[in-house]
Amino acid sequence: MRGFLPDCGGAITRLAVSVVPQCFADHAAGRALRHALERFIPTLPAELSLTMLARGTSCRALERWLDGIVVRCRIEHVDADFPGGDDTMALWTQDSFLVMDAGQTYLQPASENATPHARWLSAGLDKTVRAKSFALAGGNMLVGPAFKLIGCESFPDQPARRAAMMAALLQLDDRPVFEVGYRLGQGMPSDPAAWHYRMRQYGGHIDRSVAVTGLTREGNPLLVVANGVPGPGADPAGFGPIGDRLDRTAHALWAHGFAVLRNDVPFVPVLGGPQLRPRLYNNVLVENDVRPGRTRPLVWVPQFAEDEPILEEFDRSNMALWEGLGFEAVGAFGWSGLAAQMGALRCATKVLARGSPGATGKGLPQPLS
Repeated sequence: MRGFLPDCGGAITRLAVSVVPQCFADHAAGRALRHALERFIPTLPAELSLTMLARGTSCRALERWLDGIVVRCRIEHVDADFPGGDDTMALWTQDSFLVMDAGQTYLQPASENATPHARWLSAGLDKTVRAKSFALAGGNMLVGPAFKLIGCESFPDQPARRAAMMAALLQLDDRPVFEVGYRLGQGMPSDPAAWHYRMRQYGGHIDRSVAVTGLTREGNPLLVVANGVPGPGADPAGFGPIGDRLDRTAHALWAHGFAVLRNDVPFVPVLGGPQLRPRLYNNVLVENDVRPGRTRPLVWVPQFAEDEPILEEFDRSNMALWEGLGFEAVGAFGWSGLAAQMGALRCATKVLARGSPGATGKGLPQPLS
């Protein structure tokens, strides 16, 4: 299938993670990623292939580490020349490239994450890499069955460059593009094409606050959009305009014709520090096909109460939201240690391939009202 690999639909058949050298060193972010992966890997189905990017010199440490984990999925290793030291940009596998053509092509646009994940994976898995001059991080695009969501700040302000980027995106994938952001001021241009000039994006990449579901509601594609709230222990004065900006982001998506379901996302201090950060419950991995032996499609939802018991109710309510949509919600535990870096499950992984819709079992009925 031509175009970008969607963030919903067929069951995930290949998933990539970056086991950076810091995972086996005295490094806070590396240890946090290692802990989260130790909790996540045992939840992966046997028919899924987990592609681990790691240095060749780390293979023995990697094998010893995996020996201590319950592993049901298939594991494959791809050699990656990760940098050492304090540079942890490489652990965010999501951002440096895009997956196209049913997983056969990796597109490498300009990105703030210049890690060559695509080059390493193409060498290990015999895939094609194509470079593009426009800038677009993987975390700032979500692809649904018939649409693409892109954070508004990925688009240039200059009209000619903006038009060129939009044309390039539509040439690669003809699903329409919808910008994600919140409007400035009270008015809005009557022409939706001009909205960009009065929009901003809150919180960095859109996968931190928006999730696609693969479902419809009353004929409109259903999105889950964060409802930011001050969490336990948070100073409401430090929360500021966060909630309002997320509300306006949700409203703009509704105005584009999407159905919007809100989920409570707490902003609480990071572990061991004062910074107020969201816990990224929307940073999910979604399937719509039902795998053999199961009765519902899977969604992996980040969970935080294991290390932050004050968030137990938020863990429970976010799992219940997806269960209420007809999914089997699988807890992805252990992501609290990466809250300071504003990353979680989707940020640290990359779906490389999915089964064709309907190939693994019956799909989820639609719509849900």
